[in-house]
Amino acid sequence: MTENLESFLIELKNYEYGVQRIIPAAVTSPKDIDEAFGDEMDCLLYARDYLEWELEAHPDSSVYAPYLPAIRRLDNMLRAKAHVVLQIAPNFSRWRSKLQEPVPRSHWWWYLDELVAESYQSREEIIALPTDRLALTLDSEVAARTGLRPGQQVTIQVSDDKHIVVSLA
Repeated sequence: MTENLESFLIELKNYEYGVQRIIPAAVTSPKDIDEAFGDEMDCLLYARDYLEWELEAHPDSSVYAPYLPAIRRLDNMLRAKAHVVLQIAPNFSRWRSKLQEPVPRSHWWWYLDELVAESYQSREEIIALPTDRLALTLDSEVAARTGLRPGQQVTIQVSDDKHIVVSLA
């Protein structure tokens, strides 16, 4: 089976639109959230699934390779916004339970609820991001718990297992 670049790019655009437009719009206009948000989240999750299935089917694809940095960037953004998604959609796990087949754990976007729960169990905020650039966004709860203030310096270290550890300087 050969790569289908047209479908891949359509799903990449759907994923990008969901992460960059739908989630922020829901945050800025929470009173306008309705079934449409659920439909848009479905689209985002299924788009990311399509991208992953294609990448798994064609792991050495030179056709898809140029789009990997964009996918990583969007993945990082979605991880950073996971807590926001759960505030808007507290029953997030229902999306996963609607599926006919079990979702592989490697498809982490279906497990945002568990990722957020796991991140709040630790006192240190450890974020694993497979990228060459890093932007951290702290929600108000993390900022309050850690005592971080705007403009405050922090120390960022990369551990041997490639986790990024952020601590107060």
